[in-house]
Amino acid sequence: MNSRRPGIAEIAIILVALVVLFAWIGSSCGDDDGLGKTVIDIADVAPQGTANLTYLKIQDISGDAELQEVMTQWEMKDGEYLKHFGFDTAMVEHISHLNVNQNILIMIRSRQDMSDLRNELEELGYEKGDFGKNHDEVWESPSGTEWISITDKGVIIGNKETVMSCIYVRDGASSFSDNEIVEEVLDKLTEGMLVHIETYDGVETYAGLEIVGASLDKKDSQSFEASFVYTFGTPEQASAAMDPIYYAIDEIYNKPEIKQDGKLIVLEAEIEIELIDIWNITGMMMEED
Repeated sequence: MNSRRPGIAEIAIILVALVVLFAWIGSSCGDDDGLGKTVIDIADVAPQGTANLTYLKIQDISGDAELQEVMTQWEMKDGEYLKHFGFDTAMVEHISHLNVNQNILIMIRSRQDMSDLRNELEELGYEKGDFGKNHDEVWESPSGTEWISITDKGVIIGNKETVMSCIYVRDGASSFSDNEIVEEVLDKLTEGMLVHIETYDGVETYAGLEIVGASLDKKDSQSFEASFVYTFGTPEQASAAMDPIYYAIDEIYNKPEIKQDGKLIVLEAEIEIELIDIWNITGMMMEED
């Protein structure tokens, strides 16, 4: 039986076909809701104008009886607001609050059937439409000022311009995580059930401070373990802030351990669960004026 080895041209065609196949498989198997499951996924779709981002992994908090105080803090701020749109808060996986160009933006990933939200939005007088290269589903409020973007598991709520900016990111515009310093901070932080990132452009709590990040995860029945990252313009500015940062953390947290890594300060500590204010994480990291 005669056999013939494939020629270079045939091999090239096969390789191209395999590349296309693997790319299709990757896109088919990935999350298509645009929000993903981690804070890094959120940063990837957050607009560049994001000044701060607070991520809460609600599914881990809600199922833990020892974290009910944390859950209550969240429900007091978000519960009634989300129910207004038809959300079942027990189905929320994670939620993020962002400040984008001084506008509030909320991103939610939920296991809930989105038809519940669509029905509620219709009753509230919202009008369904689409926007962007991929015709993202959007709902416009009767006043025309608020937009809600809905995918299979993800919802983005904000004013029209801010939601549009998120859709532009999905269509290829630069995101919050495209900032190299933001990317570095997220890489240094431990993954937690609460993560907060805040930029300090032009605001000098400590001289040269650029971005701070905090991550909290449950350590035991009484406490959280926390990690913090502070970035500065120069190593000298970071060195000068070492002691003030340590003493600020030591006022509230236990067992702080601090080290400098060039322009970065990295700190680890512990804190009692009952002391956490989930809406004031940076206020619990900074020196009092």
